[in-house]
Amino acid sequence: MVLFFTHIPLAVNHTIKATPPERLQQYHTIFLQETWLAKQTLDKLTDISDIHFACGTAEVDYTKGITSGRPYGWTAILSNKKLNAKIFMNQDQSIISLGVCLDSSSLNFINVYMPYCCDSNYDEYINYLSKISTLCNDLDSPNVLIVGNFNACPNNNFGVLLSQFCLEHELKISDKINLPADSFTYVSDTHGTCSWLDHAVS
Repeated sequence: MVLFFTHIPLAVNHTIKATPPERLQQYHTIFLQETWLAKQTLDKLTDISDIHFACGTAEVDYTKGITSGRPYGWTAILSNKKLNAKIFMNQDQSIISLGVCLDSSSLNFINVYMPYCCDSNYDEYINYLSKISTLCNDLDSPNVLIVGNFNACPNNNFGVLLSQFCLEHELKISDKINLPADSFTYVSDTHGTCSWLDHAVS
């Protein structure tokens, strides 16, 4: 079983800590985005579960001085220690992947945290889709599941880009196919709105 969380501020440690350990143990793999961890606090990932191996990325570096604004950063994977799996770090802090060896083949997971949907990020979003495409081509197996915060609502510009990307690469937005059209994964307390930003692409 697979579980993924978005916007988990492990820097202040509340949401995932509130998840009962016995529930976390149900999942072979857990994907996190927006952990808000710095390079110096990535070890917090190992506190989440005793039965999972943890690995993550971070952009914030406290040795570079005072960090202004909201903490930001990036992706992490927790993989059950019993799995024959290997985590692959990408040069980009927003993408991390996991390869799991099966009896006769392998399964590859890619965990992403994509740029926020706005006009100034349009070209950057296309660039990230290209990075995902390159990573998929470099993998040994055609069995790929891409999960995480795509920041792509079905009806916004980035949602259109994601749909075009899937069409070109013969992929499907699995959650969009299997869930009701009024589904959502994010609630804005400030604006009182709901958004469907997180997806599973296979």
